[in-house]
Amino acid sequence: MREDIKRHLDESIPSHITLTEAQKNKIMHEIPKRMKQKKFKLPSIPLIISLAIISLSLFLVIPYLDDDLQQLYDEKLVDVTIPEAPYTSLIRSIYVDNSKEIIYTDWNGIYSYSVETKKTEILVIPKEESRIHLFAVNENWVAWEDITNSTLNVLNRNNNEVKKQSNIHLSDIHLQDDTLLIGYIDNSIRYRAIDLPSMKQRDLHDLTGNGSSSLATVQDNLLVVLEEIEIDGEQLVRFYLYDYHQNILIGEYEVPYEMAAFVTLTDNKIFAELINEDENSKLGYIDLEDGKLYELKAPLFSEYAVYKDYVALSVIVKESTTVKLYQIEENELRELPAFQNIRERLVRPRFTEDGTLIVNGEGAKRTMYLQDMDITP
Repeated sequence: MREDIKRHLDESIPSHITLTEAQKNKIMHEIPKRMKQKKFKLPSIPLIISLAIISLSLFLVIPYLDDDLQQLYDEKLVDVTIPEAPYTSLIRSIYVDNSKEIIYTDWNGIYSYSVETKKTEILVIPKEESRIHLFAVNENWVAWEDITNSTLNVLNRNNNEVKKQSNIHLSDIHLQDDTLLIGYIDNSIRYRAIDLPSMKQRDLHDLTGNGSSSLATVQDNLLVVLEEIEIDGEQLVRFYLYDYHQNILIGEYEVPYEMAAFVTLTDNKIFAELINEDENSKLGYIDLEDGKLYELKAPLFSEYAVYKDYVALSVIVKESTTVKLYQIEENELRELPAFQNIRERLVRPRFTEDGTLIVNGEGAKRTMYLQDMDITP
């Protein structure tokens, strides 16, 4: 009987799941007890016995998988506390994967906190008269607007050279390698690409609709800008997809919603929170392979972030909200065991370009959590 159980157990476990011998032995010990509890007649009906063993095997495997997966997430989770940083700065901070640093502004200066050395470096010397609002950063560049004098500043982190452009009012800012992409206000909102080594500039898009409820999104050489429009009395959101290297419009896509927020380009899909007045918002994406809109079956949420097939949602828990992690499977969300041991409320989910999930804790220490998503069960 034990050999039959072992054989069925080995055959029933999916190929991508690995159990230790100790885990297998414990499951094999439990199966006969469970079958006796259900009053199976072990010697009589081989097919029923086989199906029962397979069913029980999978049932008993699940707790081991959940425990092991939670352990993997815990091992890849880093908590960071920056005592001198204001909370209002931390919730707007940016994590740079390559240099393992958290970049933040206190409105007067810009700072880098090394996760490895736990030391803070001043990148932009604070000035009392300065007011830094929008900023973007990577391992080579820092770009920011000082709204007190409407100046765009770009710091080359390799040689500390600063380049300036005056009389510009920003509405959006993104850094991608050596290209700065900005939304700026000039009668209407326009999007422009700036090659930082040469500071050569070229305009990409003018917003001509009724505005936008979301910032643009950038991935690799692609930029997505959106506008809320009205056609024959119907309110729509139109997405424009640009190759900003070649300065060409690749495609336009429309969805039958009044607004779209938190627009994100990842995995050849344009994700967005889709909003109609007096309705619960929905999470969906446009698949660039076929240009169609797909809606995800998701719980109610107040914020979201997405990277490939991972989705972080701020969802209702008891009388508040916190961040939970999910994986997309056939346009439904399967909850993953991340952040299970964190008791404080988590807010402001955001993914880096390389897939690290950043959340802010609202406990007394204002800890930030960095979840590496490079996990193989």
